[in-house]
Amino acid sequence: MNQIVDFINKIGDIGGVIGLGWAAWGAWDLAIGIRRELEDKRDKGVQSIILGALLGATLKGLFSALASGLQSIVG
Repeated sequence: MNQIVDFINKIGDIGGVIGLGWAAWGAWDLAIGIRRELEDKRDKGVQSIILGALLGATLKGLFSALASGLQSIVG
């Protein structure tokens, strides 16, 4: 059962990394938008940073809570 808990925890870690990657891509878009004075790139960059942070935090929190709950049930 510990392997299942570890697997679920790793899914949460992967979700956190995906969120960080999405936020980093948004930061890159934001930097390009500022440098080239492109309003749509700036807006897309800010939106991607926010969505990436929310996605990463949500997935990490959700799967960590699931793994913790499973661990407490198993003992």
